[in-house]
Amino acid sequence: MPTAEPFFRVELPSGEHLLHRMASNSRKHPLQFGREVVANILGKPELKDWKRCLPKSTAERQGTEEQLEALMTNEFKAAFAPFDPMR
Repeated sequence: MPTAEPFFRVELPSGEHLLHRMASNSRKHPLQFGREVVANILGKPELKDWKRCLPKSTAERQGTEEQLEALMTNEFKAAFAPFDPMR
């Protein structure tokens, strides 16, 4: 039986699929490739650096980065709950 090869797959709005096979590619696959592509598609290349996406306090949300991240995590879990197959 053949061994599974890691890959990166993208489906474009046109319906096209792009596939990058990582194991057979002699160049190292960049770990942030997906983030870079999406940031450029959105026209916000500054978002490719995850450090620029850390939560910041606002008038509605106050706290440390850790507290804001925990709040965002709980909000995501609540929004995802209806689709969670483990519930």
